[in-house]
Amino acid sequence: MNFRKESKPTLYPRTEKLVCCCCGRYTRGRQWWNRDKGFGLCPPCAVTIRTKDGEEYLKEMAGREGYNFNIKEKKMCKGINGIEITDVVIYPLRNTPTSDSKLKAFARVVLNDQFIISGLRIFEGKNGLFISFPQEYNKKEEKGYDVCFPITAEFRQYIMDQVLSQYSLSLSMKEETGE
Repeated sequence: MNFRKESKPTLYPRTEKLVCCCCGRYTRGRQWWNRDKGFGLCPPCAVTIRTKDGEEYLKEMAGREGYNFNIKEKKMCKGINGIEITDVVIYPLRNTPTSDSKLKAFARVVLNDQFIISGLRIFEGKNGLFISFPQEYNKKEEKGYDVCFPITAEFRQYIMDQVLSQYSLSLSMKEETGE
């Protein structure tokens, strides 16, 4: 009997610092269902197991190569002036059929794996989708002020392109899974 469980990838699952279950070295990977929490497989041990026991045993023991172990980290794309977006997470709203809300989702952007911008909002406007940067509302003046925002139009467009492309990807994945 094969009791192996398939791991279902999420949109942007994070890699973790894991300890190799064979040699004890630190490695980057994603937890496999049959491993103790915090343990994975490092690339040299994966090669040894593949050579010694075969590809099928390696899959059963450690998961999928490139997903659970032996991961080649990728950046989303080249940045602008040394700033690049390394992660985008979309939080779509669950609109009811009667909802006329223009707000479609929230987003979080990570820059250079160092700085997070949370609270970006994705709206449906007259000319299509656009994003709004986080705002702070002043009750006395009854006005909202941007908390953070790109200074150049080029960088604003770069963020907008990345967030909206990730949003459309999340919508297409949602349709595929039927959620």
